Amino acid sequence: MEEVNAINAQHATDFATVGKQDVLDRLRASSAAGTEQLRQLDAADLERTAGVFCGHELTIAQLMEWIFIGHAAEHLASIRAAIAD
Repeated sequence: MEEVNAINAQHATDFATVGKQDVLDRLRASSAAGTEQLRQLDAADLERTAGVFCGHELTIAQLMEWIFIGHAAEHLASIRAAIAD
């Protein structure tokens, strides 16, 4: 987690001056490209090992669920909590 925190801190520094509209534009563009790539995966692709993360070997399907669904949901909850304050 120390490495992840360091990467996140550097990312925050590097993009501190990026405006809201630019963030939204980049998010929409990368989301569309990512969605298209994911749609091209078949069942065999999803069962392939993606790698070892936090000591656990994960398939591509598990990694997608963890990052694209679970991790994104955590960020959304954090954003909603910040807006509510």
